Amino acid sequence: MEITERIDGRTPEEVFYDYRFLGNSRLAKCSEELKVYQTIIFLEELRDLHNLEPILYFGIGPHEAHRADNLKEFYAHNPIEPIETRFPMIETFKYDRDIKSIIENEWGIKLPRMYHLGFSHANCAGRCVRGGYQHYKQLFQVWPHQYQKQEDMEERFRQHFQKNVSILKKDGRPYTLKEYREQILEKLDEGQMQKEYRELLEKEDSHIPCVCTFA
Repeated sequence: MEITERIDGRTPEEVFYDYRFLGNSRLAKCSEELKVYQTIIFLEELRDLHNLEPILYFGIGPHEAHRADNLKEFYAHNPIEPIETRFPMIETFKYDRDIKSIIENEWGIKLPRMYHLGFSHANCAGRCVRGGYQHYKQLFQVWPHQYQKQEDMEERFRQHFQKNVSILKKDGRPYTLKEYREQILEKLDEGQMQKEYRELLEKEDSHIPCVCTFA
C-alpha cells in the first residue's frame, strides 16, 4: 500500500482551546485527538473500504514493557473490534541504542535532530506537554525559542480562560513555565538554585507512562 498521511487540521493548542483543558503530563488530549483518533479512523477504513485486517507494530523496547501491556489492552477492547499488536523490539530484546544504530548505519536514515540535541524523544519539536522538569530544562538550554513558544502558549491559555493551570506541577499545584524559567532555569549556575532544581526532580513523577488513550 502507498504510505498514507492523516491529518486532523488542528494544532495541539487549538485542541486545548476546544476542550478548555491545557494538556499536561497526565492527560494530553492533543495526542488523543491528533494521533490516536486518526489512527482508529484509518484502521476502520482499512477494514470497511479495503477489506484488510491491520496489524499494529510499535517500537517499544524491553525497558518499556508496561507500555506494551497498555497498548495491547487498548487495542483489544477499545473502541473498535480487536486489532493485533506486535512489539518486535521486545520480542528480539533490542534496546533504543541498538535500533538507532540500525536505522542510521544499516538503513542510512538520519535520526531526528532532537536525539542529537540530547532529548529522549522527538515529539512536537520539543513542545511536548507530557515533558517534565528535565525535558523543559533541556529545551530551555538547547532550544530556547521553542521553550518561549511553549511558555507563550501556556500564558495565552491561562489568560483566555482565566484559569490557574499549567503544564508542570509543583507540590501538587500549578507551576508555570514562566515561573520555572524565572525561578530556576535562568539561575541554574547559582548553588542554591542547583539545590532547588534537584529537589524538583526528586518530587517529579518519572513513572508516568507515555501512552495516550482515546475515550
